[in-house]
Amino acid sequence: MKNTFKRLTAALFSAAVAASLGMSSIPASYAEGETYSIPVSKATNDEATHEYVAYQVFTGTLATISGEKKLTEIQWGSGVNSTSLLTALTSSTKFGSTNPFSSCTTAAEVALVIESFTKNSPEANAFADIVSANLSTTSYSLSTQKVPGAGYYFVKDTITEKPSTNSQYAFSDHILSVVTDHDLDTIKAKTDVPYIDKKIGTDYASGKNTNTASIGDKVPFVLESSVPDMSAYNDYYFIINDTMSQGLTFNNDVTITVGSYTLTSGTDYEVLTTGVSPYTFQIVFKDFYEQLYQMGTEDPNDDGGHIGETITVKYSATLNEKADLSSAGNPNKVDLTFSNNPNHQYNGGDKPTGDEKNNTDVIGKTPESTTKTFTTGLKLIKKDATTKAALKGAKFKITGEGVKAVLINDKIYKEAADGTYYMLKDGTFTDEASTETTASKYDSTTVKYKLISSVTHDTATTTESVNQTAYSDANGFISFTGLKEGTYTISELAAPDGYNKLSENITIVISSALDDTAQTCTWNAKKGSDNISNKNNLFTFDVENNKGMTLPGTGGMGTTIFYVVGGMLVAGALVLLIVKKRMNIKER
Repeated sequence: MKNTFKRLTAALFSAAVAASLGMSSIPASYAEGETYSIPVSKATNDEATHEYVAYQVFTGTLATISGEKKLTEIQWGSGVNSTSLLTALTSSTKFGSTNPFSSCTTAAEVALVIESFTKNSPEANAFADIVSANLSTTSYSLSTQKVPGAGYYFVKDTITEKPSTNSQYAFSDHILSVVTDHDLDTIKAKTDVPYIDKKIGTDYASGKNTNTASIGDKVPFVLESSVPDMSAYNDYYFIINDTMSQGLTFNNDVTITVGSYTLTSGTDYEVLTTGVSPYTFQIVFKDFYEQLYQMGTEDPNDDGGHIGETITVKYSATLNEKADLSSAGNPNKVDLTFSNNPNHQYNGGDKPTGDEKNNTDVIGKTPESTTKTFTTGLKLIKKDATTKAALKGAKFKITGEGVKAVLINDKIYKEAADGTYYMLKDGTFTDEASTETTASKYDSTTVKYKLISSVTHDTATTTESVNQTAYSDANGFISFTGLKEGTYTISELAAPDGYNKLSENITIVISSALDDTAQTCTWNAKKGSDNISNKNNLFTFDVENNKGMTLPGTGGMGTTIFYVVGGMLVAGALVLLIVKKRMNIKER
């Protein structure tokens, strides 16, 4: 059950108000007239500058009772408007059906009532709320001033300087503190600033900030956060914002666990992919306060069921044909939107609404956590071995552990029975079927291809690829882009007309050196023992072909003369044979 009371999120010390012989007292160990400090520390990941201001609620006279110094003759302190505070307490409906302050008329009687309140109880929270609304102008800045002695103090948090680049901070709830010692221990401001961090991998502990991938590869991501202390809040927003570069396609396969508990999509959270600009998607936790602050507790009033437990979020993206081959890589960024002011009454629901949306005094945001995926490519330049002129029409095939897709002319085509495109011999594609006059221009008049704008759902294994073959264009170029580190074999399936096909395959080894801290990638590629230079983010090298050999003729005119002479001799022999036969006939 959602707690309807404002939570007291700082120390209500156990040395609370006590009663003795009809007089309320607070333990103290001060000499009268002395002043003392109340040190307060903020959350370690809070990037704002805080100012903590103390208001004296009760004061009194030091006395030794049963060997212990206590504060007696309790009076209203200088930090509250006593008349309005007493009226607010006695008429309040925040304490349930029976108001324990209804008959109080003095500070001592009020102190006697709050002695029975436990830390962070609804009654203690309600008391703090009423005090906060009835403060005087007398206060003490704890960064520069000391409080005027023993007493019961209300400490208010204000933020004097916010971070310039994010909203990584949270306000502390009102603090009630009993000053009991010269060397008072530092009070930890009751403010829990959540964090979020992203890694590439399936396990956060072993995850990395960078990786390499080929087009079509699925890149796994894992996020880590924790359930914050929400004891001071009436409600709490917890929204993960993810921004993927255009080279990554979100697979919408989110899973979330909190400790050992698995959340249910649609019930405990929802993934939004539309209307979430400038983000790619948002993961919105539903009823976050109730589900994660109170869930798992048998008693609905026993709060804090999962505070501090690890939140693990997993999902993936596929590197697509728009992948950036440059040193910028393909970043994926995430941040977290959260409630940051326990002194604010939130509107409720799962996302900020109305004036809460852009109000950094009630809505915080963590710094971005970024990962990067890098990819590269190869470029062949087909040339005449002698003239170095570009050769068009050479057909190549690439295979390798990293090949899943080949980017040809900035588009990906995949062989498919239901495709509508045909490959031409110049390496381009057309959606026009061949005719009797155009058939000679087609690589095949029956094999069809499909144009793929994204390979998100491609199921090719690491030994398969999308359109593994390509032809060199008019400039002799063939590009195989979107490759990760690995060993690749390039074979020539057909040489240009009049040229001999390569007799041996070309082996290319691509390697990478990732700097996980700087999030950079240094690529290297070799053909045999030779390094390949990188030009415009593609490792570029020449592939040369020799012209085919024509067997030479001999004897000036070559073999032609023999055919001519032979023909004449045959013809002459026929003529002689016919003449001879005729002469024989005449003789008879």
